[in-house]
Amino acid sequence: MNQLVESSMLAAFLIFAWSRPTRKVWLLSALAGMALGCYCGPPFARYCGIPGGILPKVVHLFFYWGLGAILSGPFVPLFERHIPLSSSLGRWRDMLVPPLFVVLSALFLNAAILLRPVTYDRFLYVFDGSLGFQPGFWAARVLLHIHWLGVVCNTAYYLLPLGLTLAYLVEKKRSPDSARRALWLFLLIGVVGFGCYQVFPVVGSHVVMQGVFPADEPRLEPADIKPVVAPVEARNCMPSLHTSWIVALWWIAAPRRRWLRMVVAALLGCALLSTLTFHYLIDMVVALPFTVALFAFTRRDRVGRDPIWRETIRWSVLLFFGWLLILRFCVTVFLISPWLSWAAMATTVALSIGWHSRL
Repeated sequence: MNQLVESSMLAAFLIFAWSRPTRKVWLLSALAGMALGCYCGPPFARYCGIPGGILPKVVHLFFYWGLGAILSGPFVPLFERHIPLSSSLGRWRDMLVPPLFVVLSALFLNAAILLRPVTYDRFLYVFDGSLGFQPGFWAARVLLHIHWLGVVCNTAYYLLPLGLTLAYLVEKKRSPDSARRALWLFLLIGVVGFGCYQVFPVVGSHVVMQGVFPADEPRLEPADIKPVVAPVEARNCMPSLHTSWIVALWWIAAPRRRWLRMVVAALLGCALLSTLTFHYLIDMVVALPFTVALFAFTRRDRVGRDPIWRETIRWSVLLFFGWLLILRFCVTVFLISPWLSWAAMATTVALSIGWHSRL
């Protein structure tokens, strides 16, 4: 969560810079950031575990610059009298969204720990094991073994708020209405996802099996497939919101230029690989119908006159909750054959892509 706080503040700085403020406003935000950095910098660096090196220090610099831009936001209209007040305050409102969302997310996740001490990790562990191996364990071993790939993937994972912000700004330049729908979708994924965490709490193999993860893949006996009390960690795996946000970002703002499209696809793929180390593969797959339902909902201007809109929401919601029921009460069915598990996941992916393509 500490890295996500830092990433959200970088996103706030990106929104600030994208708005092309005047020199006076640049100077005001820089001075505010410098003051905050001098006062809070060393304690915050220790809290986040920021290592040495140029890149972490540059990130740290822009963190405080973004924070300075936010705190100086209410005073900006005094230096931009030629710009409408609504425009200046609108920029300040946009800058507040990423850090406030991350902070509120932490509060909701901590509440889930108190409300749901028991988790369903073993059910998802059994399903992933029915594939013939544990994908999360495999991904973690790969990223540990190939150091540079681990750095790239983990960076892409933690900078997702920055990617979502950039997608919003690009859409805002194309069409304000499209940008509002994108922002609404990104926020809705988080809000509804936090509700789902109360229904199906899961913490991930890296938490419940931290003594052996990722080197060994313990085998569970049938009697062990049951809810268990998990350590005090966020119950934030079902569905995988990182997967949902990545898919939504691609659907909304995939670049049109081929070379840039390939670069963005590679970065999102790296983020997904890093996500897998914190999740089970099945909760990432189940995130697809979850995303389709919310994506369709944000296109609600078609309601009442388009049966495809209603069918998409209905079937994607049924598929999502159908998976939750199957994983909770019938997961051992997938132990019959790995082909059954792979077929079920492939069908879910195909249906989700098909439903999205009709919107």
